Amino acid sequence: MIVQNGDRRPRDLQPGVLHTVLAYSDDLMLCEVCFEEGISLAEHSHPHQQAMYVVEGSVELSLGSEKRVLAAGDSCSIAADLAHGVKALTKARVLDVFTPARQDFYPFAPAR
Repeated sequence: MIVQNGDRRPRDLQPGVLHTVLAYSDDLMLCEVCFEEGISLAEHSHPHQQAMYVVEGSVELSLGSEKRVLAAGDSCSIAADLAHGVKALTKARVLDVFTPARQDFYPFAPAR
């Protein structure tokens, strides 16, 4: 699957958070998430394994009881069902990878 810039379907996940599903298959999904400074995604969990790469800016990531600051170039992996949340310390852009794909994101994904 190739997703060109014109195929993208960004959506407001919540005020200050722009979420875009990029390339995906049944087993894997790539998403871009852009945060305005100071915005938080509440702690949550899901049955998908997740990897996150900070493209620009910095975020505070909570993984269970641990909190760490991640800056551009930093990455992490998040185990399935582990509670986690993110707060943007600056304007930030991250790439999230999920396996298997997040079927709840399919309505917002580019056509295959």
